[in-house]
Amino acid sequence: MLLSTPKGRRGFFYREATEGVGDADTLVHTGPVSECSRISEKYLAKQRARGDVHYRREFLCEFVETGRFLLDEATVKAMENKDERAWDHI
Repeated sequence: MLLSTPKGRRGFFYREATEGVGDADTLVHTGPVSECSRISEKYLAKQRARGDVHYRREFLCEFVETGRFLLDEATVKAMENKDERAWDHI
């Protein structure tokens, strides 16, 4: 069992949550804040003020690009495919 919040599109948790989907041994369940009535709107407003990426990652269970890297995930994956030219994606 793995429990975490998405911290970008990288690492073990991201791979298991995205590439393991469909495997007989893998069940992925997300628990966005909309499923929890105990968290106050006041607290969520404070968290939204910390930034869109933070809020979506920590409270909506989204694997979002952080903008901290020179190349995004789609460009890197295109580089792995020898039939495509990666610069066509930039």
